[in-house]
Amino acid sequence: MANHKFDYPDATSPSLSIEFTIAARMEEDADTLRFNDILEQSKGGTDAAEEFGDDQDIYPFSAIVYRDHETLADKASLYAFLATVKRLNTFQWTDDASTVRTVRNVTNPIVFESFGPDYVAVRLELKKQ
Repeated sequence: MANHKFDYPDATSPSLSIEFTIAARMEEDADTLRFNDILEQSKGGTDAAEEFGDDQDIYPFSAIVYRDHETLADKASLYAFLATVKRLNTFQWTDDASTVRTVRNVTNPIVFESFGPDYVAVRLELKKQ
């Protein structure tokens, strides 16, 4: 199997890429359906919902990268990729089965958690575009 990879703006002519060489996966190999609406409750306890269009396919993605590495994916290179793409731009994600998806990162905030002395872990929610 191949490694997971992010390419911006796309896989055919990327200006920025990151390849996950340690560990990356779509969590539980399942995607998530998120309703594109707001559900609120009035002071009297009545539910009120407002819909904003089509429901969203969300892919929960997690990865472990080096804390610091000169040539392989590390915290600084992932941070630079995500800071460039932000939540505004789409990019292409190639998974370990070589399936290419156009996605947008909708995670906010992005938390880089320590994973032993040499690694950091991150969890992203990628919205299908």
